[in-house]
Amino acid sequence: MIQKTTAFLFFLIYFSSYSQHHELMNRLYIANQNINNLIPNKITETKSVVLYLMNGKNTKEELTKLHEKFLTTNIDVVNYIDLNDFLIDNKIKNSFVNYFSEREIKNIIIYKKTNKNEELLLSTFNNKPTLLNTKRNTIYFKENNPFLPLQKQMLEEKFEEGNFLPTPTPERIYKTNSTLGKVIYGQTPKLDKEKLAVVVFDKIEGKLNEKTEAFLFNKEVELKNNTLKKLFDSYKNESQFVKEKDDSRFYFSRGVKYMFRLIYGRKETLEGYLKIKTQGKVKKGYFVLLQHSFSKKIFIKENQKIYMNWEDAVNDFIVFNN
Repeated sequence: MIQKTTAFLFFLIYFSSYSQHHELMNRLYIANQNINNLIPNKITETKSVVLYLMNGKNTKEELTKLHEKFLTTNIDVVNYIDLNDFLIDNKIKNSFVNYFSEREIKNIIIYKKTNKNEELLLSTFNNKPTLLNTKRNTIYFKENNPFLPLQKQMLEEKFEEGNFLPTPTPERIYKTNSTLGKVIYGQTPKLDKEKLAVVVFDKIEGKLNEKTEAFLFNKEVELKNNTLKKLFDSYKNESQFVKEKDDSRFYFSRGVKYMFRLIYGRKETLEGYLKIKTQGKVKKGYFVLLQHSFSKKIFIKENQKIYMNWEDAVNDFIVFNN
């Protein structure tokens, strides 16, 4: 047992030491994370969207600077979307994908900025919630200024200038027209006589090589799901652990009326979808959804909070419903 634990820890440290584009691809649940470091064909002649992650407080100012950099590369960025807003929920993802298709988006760009450096991942849009088509040209940069090597490579590969009319300022999208469900605020059902379906954390689907980052990601998800199950040991009512399905009525047909699931997002966006005001000062974190499996109605208790740690969100739900 000790040998297995030691081996896994070594595996964890080893892969974390070289993890680059993998972290971003893991968040999109991409199985094939290979890249050929080639710029997507005709990126200057077709539309792109940028999904970004920024830690700074002046996001509007940072996006303006970022947009100016893209203009110098002749890349036509139609919209900017916080990656956390895209990842909230599978229904939200699909809504964004439909929007991208309607706008004839051909390229997806992931941008991440930290205090130390910037990351830039460019790929062809695959018309799926995983977004990136890693079977085609995909390139990744991690630099103080990744636009310098990007521009250099574009010049070397002689990309043609696009004939689009550039947008002078960045156009941000916070949410789509989709909904998470009709919200019932301040009235929660009694669960003492109900079997609760607890939705586990998603894993990357597909057959994965044990030496890949995607495989390691799934191992970490397994640990999270084991912790989730242990936390629910203190839940006094009946529960079962399930994978999320596109149509939750599947569980209703099997006698399960209510579902527990965690979503992660920005406070501003979650409040926009749910049309409520959440408690606390946490700007980004985990929020519990208690949802009816047939009607899709969402039940939110009064003064429900967003938590930085998902374990705290789970414990709050269990204490309230025990």
